[in-house]
Amino acid sequence: MALKYKIVQQAEPGVKGGGEYRYYLRATGRQLISIDELAHKLARETALNEVSVKSVLWGLSSIIPDLLLNNYSVEIGDLGIFSVSLKSEPVATPEEATWRKIHDLKVNFRVGKKIQGQVKKARFERVND
Repeated sequence: MALKYKIVQQAEPGVKGGGEYRYYLRATGRQLISIDELAHKLARETALNEVSVKSVLWGLSSIIPDLLLNNYSVEIGDLGIFSVSLKSEPVATPEEATWRKIHDLKVNFRVGKKIQGQVKKARFERVND
């Protein structure tokens, strides 16, 4: 199986008026897999049944936000690490640095090295739109 990509013409990023148009390769044809389908596939690979797998996945989606909000980064084995980052407005003094200056909060996911290594072995297939 190969990862599918297409060629897209786009203006140069950051150039006023668009600048010179360039061609970029973009991933395409991705499909979404449901929790039911994922549970079915995982059940075939493990000693767990589909209901147990779904229960674990729902449990993770419920507990991870709570852990992140309590200042934990959450490592899930070779899968990767969930963590939180924030951005704030710059201020001149420490006294001005309050929570009100925070303007962006993100949940980050850093994929594990094993998965990243396996994905880097990808083959590619060009598709025409």
